[in-house]
Amino acid sequence: KDLIGKNHYQVVPDIPQKWRTLHARCLKGEHLKSDEDKFKRRDGTLEWLRWEILPWYNPEGNIGGIIMFIEHITKRKSMERKLKRTIKALNHSNIALEKFAHICAHDLNEPLRTIENYCQLIEKDLGKALEPQMRSYFFNITKGVQQMNAIVNGILAYSQFESPSLN
Repeated sequence: KDLIGKNHYQVVPDIPQKWRTLHARCLKGEHLKSDEDKFKRRDGTLEWLRWEILPWYNPEGNIGGIIMFIEHITKRKSMERKLKRTIKALNHSNIALEKFAHICAHDLNEPLRTIENYCQLIEKDLGKALEPQMRSYFFNITKGVQQMNAIVNGILAYSQFESPSLN
């Protein structure tokens, strides 16, 4: 009952002039649409709308008015903004993690090289005086260092793996 006898501009008084102009164009025969349009209300709130307007014709073939389809997409736009912020944060986090992996790899590889070098020096200095059991220990130490080095380098390589951009 509240709508009977009222035009669209009386029902929705904060329609901007831009839309009134589009309505006038539609009344001249244009079919118009927008997939994303900002609509700022008088109270300052911002809504996003997807809309389409087209003329309707009376039986004589004259334009009798316009048909409007309007979908509120504010929630979708809000989610898109949140998703973009999350992607940006993830990209920054990935860059930081890659830098951290480089630092860790360097910091872990250095003592491993030192251990391996000292084992080789001891073996060289003792030469044949080194008992077979001790030779086995040095072999196992060197083997463990090489395995750990391979693990560290594998982690570093994985951190540098180019994944599809999140942008």
